[in-house]
Amino acid sequence: MIYFMIIICAIVLLALGVLLFAAIKAGRSKPRESQQTAFAAHIEPTDGHGL
Repeated sequence: MIYFMIIICAIVLLALGVLLFAAIKAGRSKPRESQQTAFAAHIEPTDGHGL
């Protein structure tokens, strides 16, 4: 059971690493300012609800 959880954690970390790499790769090709404003707009509603 413990080994199963370790394997799941490894897969999740690997997937996060791939997503992070893809985000960095996309961030280099696109202008960075538009990406930051889109990220800020995505975060703002959650802050408004008090989360």
